Amino acid sequence: MFELNIRFQIAAFLMWLLIVVDYRRNSHLQLLSTKCFRTLLILTGLNLVFDGITVYTVNHINEVPVWFNDLVHKLFLGSIVIIMFFNFLYVYILANNQRRIKTHKMLLLLIPIFISAIIILFGKLDYRITENAAYSYGTLVYVVYVCGILYLISAFSLTVNKKIELNTYQRHSIRTGLAIWFIILMVQMIFPRLLLSGLGLILMVLSVYFSFENQKENYDAMIRCFNKTAFHRMICEYNEKGKDMYLLSVSCDNFEHINNISGYDCGLDILKSIVKVLKKYFGNYIYHSENNTLSVFRSSETDDDYLNKIFEELSQIKFDKFEIRFHIKEINLGKYIVEVDDTYETLDFMSNELKGRESGIYSLNEDMWKRKQRHDSIVHIVSESLKNDGFEMFYQPIYNTAEKCFSSAEALLRFKKSSTKDLGFVSPEEFIPIAEEKGMIVELGDRVFEMVARDIKNHNMLDFGIGYIEVNLSRIQTVAVGIAEHLKNLISEYGISPEFLNLEITETASVSSEEILTENMKSLKESGFSLSMDDFGTGYSNLSQINKSDYELIKLDKSIIWPAFDEKADEASKNSAEKILECSINMIKSMGIKIVAEGVETKEMVDYLTEHGVDYLQGYYFSRPINSDEFMEFIKGKAVS
Repeated sequence: MFELNIRFQIAAFLMWLLIVVDYRRNSHLQLLSTKCFRTLLILTGLNLVFDGITVYTVNHINEVPVWFNDLVHKLFLGSIVIIMFFNFLYVYILANNQRRIKTHKMLLLLIPIFISAIIILFGKLDYRITENAAYSYGTLVYVVYVCGILYLISAFSLTVNKKIELNTYQRHSIRTGLAIWFIILMVQMIFPRLLLSGLGLILMVLSVYFSFENQKENYDAMIRCFNKTAFHRMICEYNEKGKDMYLLSVSCDNFEHINNISGYDCGLDILKSIVKVLKKYFGNYIYHSENNTLSVFRSSETDDDYLNKIFEELSQIKFDKFEIRFHIKEINLGKYIVEVDDTYETLDFMSNELKGRESGIYSLNEDMWKRKQRHDSIVHIVSESLKNDGFEMFYQPIYNTAEKCFSSAEALLRFKKSSTKDLGFVSPEEFIPIAEEKGMIVELGDRVFEMVARDIKNHNMLDFGIGYIEVNLSRIQTVAVGIAEHLKNLISEYGISPEFLNLEITETASVSSEEILTENMKSLKESGFSLSMDDFGTGYSNLSQINKSDYELIKLDKSIIWPAFDEKADEASKNSAEKILECSINMIKSMGIKIVAEGVETKEMVDYLTEHGVDYLQGYYFSRPINSDEFMEFIKGKAVS
């Protein structure tokens, strides 16, 4: 009889051993859920040991002391309730991003355990021994199983809550494990002689292990460290703990450039080399937190000498004679970070701050944190201004050198003074990139077109000699699907024709998504809009793009104009700058494209640019950007004079 009954316990114990062996082979995240699962695994092992012993004692009831038989049976039953409690706890922690259960909730959750403990301590067990079966039964057994089922139902209810942070696969995995144990428990209660409870528990644990704890979804096998999923889980864990914790991140700044030139394998080798260095100093807990970044968590601030040693060793990494540029960033999570998302936003902010800086070690300090807070304030102001009409349009007049009058203007978006409050002046150069970064630029661009169209209509600009208004298109707008039809619909509500708007496209926009850009520009032209290339001379001059895109205007950036008029520059530099300016003007004019010169601030500039055939002049020599009412007063005044 014993040999017949013990077969399920042996099978379950062997499965438990397989899980333990596989579990110990891998490094595991130091999460609250990991600690909970480890406890669950240990308790399951103890339960299987108690289960095996009870099978022996009940089948040899006349050969073992009564007290010992009762003790192991009660330990076995008690372990079932505790296992189901930890199973619920594990599911709760996973479902709530490693969040701890508050004390008053925990006390409520422990009630079934307290009830089970009292019943087990003071209740009486009955045993049934026949030719074909040997097992314990009675009220005590059923009460314990009911308490276990309460925890099972509670865990299952978490998986149907839409607010919890589990994906569909994870929900199904948990439900499958719970269903397996529930079905086997029902069979056990109906056919108590089968002794299947241990097998049901290990199958439940097995389902959880393969779904959540086998580390495959947390591990980047290519570079042999934890991946971004694992990094996010650790961020949640440390955020929930609320203790001082330091995040150390190593970024390869020219990683994408190296990848593009030497290929994916080269980039992979660089990451492997970084991992190797970091493991030497920090052990196995390295995280591939971003495409070009490896991170570690530290319980205390890293010593400067220690960081210098790491940096020196990283600096020795070389591939294909590339000079690899590294930044080491350190953030005191306990001091600066409140929410999980703050970590990612702060890392992104630091990466943007460090672009173009020398390789080195940088800690998040008070000055950088103040800049981050200003950045966050601007994000909030842009969002609120879009909701509450917090913007106004300014216009900078453009002088027509042939007609000797002001025939156009550039529309420039500004915050209303009431919107920025204590931040002071926030320029478009500051808030436009932030709007692009935060996904608000399309809505912002639409607002600009609506405001410009409204001003044109309300001020009857056409009646005062204004031939067109220049409006900037962001990089994101230039490659948006259906942009031509969308913009045409926006201004048609105000009765404005596309011919009255010239769209300024930043020169650097032609570097990425060139095919989409070219297609969109063609559609814009066909819809009646005219196009100009903005900021010519700032970096990525693409002559084939100028020819292919059929621009009506090219705007010379002040960076190509000012050096030719710099009184502090030596004669050779000034002559060289003047030649570049003159050649640029001649080249553009030879292509039949009109020129707008930006940044015109002196009479000398006006005379030179006019003499060399520049069609339009824009700058502080004529007027600073002014609001729509002031602009119309300016135009009317010039028309009279």
